[in-house]
Amino acid sequence: MLWLPVTPGEQLFLYLFERLGHKLSFQWTTEAGIDSMDFLFNPVRFQEFTQLSVSLEVFLRAIRSARAIYAQAPNTNPSDFARTIRRDLDLPSTFTNDKNFGEIAKRAGRVAHEVARDTGLEKSVLRAERKQCYLCGEKLDQAHNPRSKSSIEHIWPLSLGGETVESNLIPACKDCNDKRQHMVTWAWGPVQSTFEELTTSDTNPNGAVRLSLGLGKIMLKAQGIEGKPNTKTTLKEAAQHVWPAIPGLKLKTKHSYIYFEYFQEMENTL
Repeated sequence: MLWLPVTPGEQLFLYLFERLGHKLSFQWTTEAGIDSMDFLFNPVRFQEFTQLSVSLEVFLRAIRSARAIYAQAPNTNPSDFARTIRRDLDLPSTFTNDKNFGEIAKRAGRVAHEVARDTGLEKSVLRAERKQCYLCGEKLDQAHNPRSKSSIEHIWPLSLGGETVESNLIPACKDCNDKRQHMVTWAWGPVQSTFEELTTSDTNPNGAVRLSLGLGKIMLKAQGIEGKPNTKTTLKEAAQHVWPAIPGLKLKTKHSYIYFEYFQEMENTL
């Protein structure tokens, strides 16, 4: 498990990651004459990117299906829920009678369908937490900067099964909140479209890349120490620990960067 989930949407994503995405690995035929991935800049992150990308696609289709099933027949039992989603997505046959999968998907579908908010709880979290954006570190409610207006962020988006609970709510500036939208992992970001040269007047990557790196920093922290499950945390706990999440990188000017070079520089900040 990548991190400790607190919402049905996270549970569904992580379930699909463990059952499908995490099973993917790179294998080479002997005819190819390749016995490793050392020619890639960062083989470990590239494989994780592939696993996350597959999991994300299946998850987005699953949450869409679960939301529709719940809207039409909220009393559907978990086993039937699992069978219907399995048929809709053409999942492996092992999902057909997977009651656990059906229960998780039904809960996530309910939350995504109802998108219920608790404004009282949201205001309470805003009052209790530090007055800074968890992503960029901007001080909130600065009169001279409308983009720093205080807002509450669902770390796992409400529309993707992220409940309005204290452990899924965190303060963010309106600018970051608006830009992030439904991005839930760093692999959602501009990974393979990044090839940019930094000038002497701009020593940071573009906004979409910075946001993706911030989510990557949170996810890496939440994963804890490899081989030690008791060091895993929730996404909010990880975000609070690395606050602000978007890293300040020491980059070379007049050098063209690809995404995984940025990611390695970000890892060096942890």
